[in-house]
Amino acid sequence: MIYMGQLDCYGNAQASLNKFLGIELNAMQIHRLTNKYGQAAGQLEMEKQEKPQAAERVYAQLDGSMILTRLNGWKEVKVGRIFRERDYIKGEEIGQGWIKRSDYEAVIGDKEEFTDVFERRLETYGPLSDHLIFITDGAIWIRNWMEDTYPEAVQILDFYPAAEYLHGFAQEYFADPKARKKWTGKQKQWLLNSKLSQVLENIESLEPHPTSNEQRERLLNYYRTNQSRMDYKRYRKLGAGLIGSGAIEATHRSLVQKRLKLSGQRWTVPGAQNILNLRSLHMSGRWPKVINLIEDNNLAIAA
Repeated sequence: MIYMGQLDCYGNAQASLNKFLGIELNAMQIHRLTNKYGQAAGQLEMEKQEKPQAAERVYAQLDGSMILTRLNGWKEVKVGRIFRERDYIKGEEIGQGWIKRSDYEAVIGDKEEFTDVFERRLETYGPLSDHLIFITDGAIWIRNWMEDTYPEAVQILDFYPAAEYLHGFAQEYFADPKARKKWTGKQKQWLLNSKLSQVLENIESLEPHPTSNEQRERLLNYYRTNQSRMDYKRYRKLGAGLIGSGAIEATHRSLVQKRLKLSGQRWTVPGAQNILNLRSLHMSGRWPKVINLIEDNNLAIAA
């Protein structure tokens, strides 16, 4: 019942259990159990992980997405994903690949609440120093947190939003689609080869254009602010060679949106957090921990 409750809306969970197992239940029973054990799951201790291999990198990604709550309107769910280099299977193209196993954390709350949980999860991997690699967007709070807490870690600005900024500016500046494509293609190759100074020079050398001057300044400021995180030629030789945060974007869809953004749903904050606790365990391959909670509770009742 709890597994089905975190997997789908309670009405569908009830119908599935009835259809496949012949169990007569009501959706409220599933709701109550899912909330009870979801709350308990949020209080579980974090067990130590198998230590990374000698030169192995560990990747960490984090971002936020929104869900609709009953009393507080739209609230941000901050999500983190951690995986080892060995668990990433490369594809043939840049950015293509598959991650066999990850650890997930999801918190509805302020950044301090989330980073407290995420730091404790990272600690289970042992000391990582410069073998820890963050791939994130340019959010200031994330950048400040990484610099303060993990100053030795490798910080990578997600290449694909960086390229999207470039495309956005080019869309405004170049009227000719062929000229636009040719120009942006060259700049992206410069970026991939860690020639950011050349890209900045190329952008600055363009003739002023009234409709795109403001966007050009935003682009230049974004690149200058994040230039220490844009050494993509080097990053592609480190660990799994990742330079994009597609893994965390996929996590928003699979962990958060697939269950918490179904049609017509509005959540209490505690109820949503309880579901996130269970879904994080499920997607991290830790569902036996929920089974242990159920067994411990049954033993306590029997006693």
